[in-house]
Amino acid sequence: MPKFLHIFFIIVIAVGALALTGINACRSSSPTQSGGGDTTSHNFTWKIDTLGTQTSYINDVCIINDTDIWVVGEIHNDSTDRNDSAGFYLEPFNAAHWDGAKWNLVRIGWEKMYVDTNKNNSVIVYPMSCVFAFSPTDIWVSGNGQKTLDYGDGRNWNGIVDNGSYDGGYTKMWGTNDHNMLLGGHNGTLVRWDGKSFNPITLDNTNNVEDIYGYMDASGQITEAMCLTSSNSGTNPGTQLYQYTQSHLYWEPVNSNLPIAMTSTWFSQGGSYYCVGDGAYKISSFGNNNTWQQMFSTTDTLSYYVDAIRGNAWNDIVIAGTNGTVGHYNGSSWWRYAELANPYDELWRADMKNNLIVAVGERYYNGMQRIGVIYMGKR
Repeated sequence: MPKFLHIFFIIVIAVGALALTGINACRSSSPTQSGGGDTTSHNFTWKIDTLGTQTSYINDVCIINDTDIWVVGEIHNDSTDRNDSAGFYLEPFNAAHWDGAKWNLVRIGWEKMYVDTNKNNSVIVYPMSCVFAFSPTDIWVSGNGQKTLDYGDGRNWNGIVDNGSYDGGYTKMWGTNDHNMLLGGHNGTLVRWDGKSFNPITLDNTNNVEDIYGYMDASGQITEAMCLTSSNSGTNPGTQLYQYTQSHLYWEPVNSNLPIAMTSTWFSQGGSYYCVGDGAYKISSFGNNNTWQQMFSTTDTLSYYVDAIRGNAWNDIVIAGTNGTVGHYNGSSWWRYAELANPYDELWRADMKNNLIVAVGERYYNGMQRIGVIYMGKR
């Protein structure tokens, strides 16, 4: 969801970038490359797309390959929010699929609901919060206020109703296969889907699950995973990071000095751990009195509110956030793509796979003028 508390701050610090508003063309950066055999390239060519009108936004993204990408959220356009010729109300779209050439809008679950409810002349399409895919034909999504975990092959969709473990929609998911998935939600909810049932996992706080990330072994079992809960309001503001490993087999609190508003976590297997949100932080390992260290100085433009972090490896990491901020670490240095800056853009989630980066969110003008935005970078 948009971080309204940052809007005034964003506009003040980014007023010099106003001329960049509304960019929808391909652009490329030509940063100076750092030397060293372990560095990756900063050179990405960027394309910015917008989806929808009115109060549209994109919540999450999953890259399968460069011609198969899914984003989810709520997307209105001229064909939605009205009755069709038969008198049925056309709800907004809740997903879009990139086929390598264009974005195709999708209503996940809509066709089945249309048939089931056409006698009542109404159809409800939930905005989607999160998406995760194991293959082009094994895609999973969930939505706001929806007690259903939807899955499909991109054309046909089915729903699994969670009748017991959680009264609400999931906000983030990660897994090793479709019978070993972790689902995060509001109020400290963490649930494992084992292919047959939803199994609640007890965490020791009631803050929202903001992010989940992990690694698996050759057999598809989780070797290590991180779950981030955070809140900057309510009765228990604060951030808590949990670690699961094969040696522990339980979720152990591991953070020590993180700020109260963090939104994303990522780590490289055998490497450092990262958390971003109200700042960007890194820690080499847990224990031995180690503490989180800020990655950027307060004067660095990359220190603006960072919402998302993902990567291929320790030397190939992307961050995205406020003001259209996108940064890349190549193993030696960070590079900010200044040409992408837009004071109206908030990038909430990002994904990275091989030589492709996709970051998503919204272009926010005011409460009634918001559109989904997608930044795509190819190297």
